Amino acid sequence: MPGATVTSKGQLTLPPQLVVCELVWVLGYAYDKGRSEIAAGLENLLRARQLAFEDVDQVRAALERFATFDARLLRSPEFAEV
Repeated sequence: MPGATVTSKGQLTLPPQLVVCELVWVLGYAYDKGRSEIAAGLENLLRARQLAFEDVDQVRAALERFATFDARLLRSPEFAEV
């Protein structure tokens, strides 16, 4: 896997967060997976002892926002005023 390295603990370190973003996009658009399915899958990957993510705290924060985001808010009049 290009960009991936193995840590001294034998964990596979994945490439930057951009790859996680691409994974979310592919699962959502190409495989028609919903936010909850994508979030659950990514959470499983984050818990895997064999994987190490770049800045895991940032990935977890983004995942939480992704999982709880409500697109209807973008259409609300309050959002338009911001």
